[in-house]
Amino acid sequence: METVGNHECDPRGWSVTIAYFALILNGYIESMDVEGSEEIRCVAVNSIGKTYSLAFDHEAFLSLCPARLRAKVQYTSLLINLLSENFTLSELQNIFEIVLGKSIEKKHSDAKY
Repeated sequence: METVGNHECDPRGWSVTIAYFALILNGYIESMDVEGSEEIRCVAVNSIGKTYSLAFDHEAFLSLCPARLRAKVQYTSLLINLLSENFTLSELQNIFEIVLGKSIEKKHSDAKY
């Protein structure tokens, strides 16, 4: 999604930052123990900068992800993968509204086919 390499974001010198997003069902990832990391946890995106902070310029990269997701759902069926095998149109609409952050107007048609 975004890759940046420079000597400005990390005071230790040149580094490469690669940001990408993945949609993972809530509760899917258990606690992980990764060598060299103080703590890893799944948190709500909107808690970053408030309750949690990120190193260097990583918060700026993270802020790109929701906008990229909102753009991607405009032209793909990506969100269907977050629903069960059988779902209703109302459930599909709900997940779109959650991701887009706005209501989606339902259009009714009296057209007869």
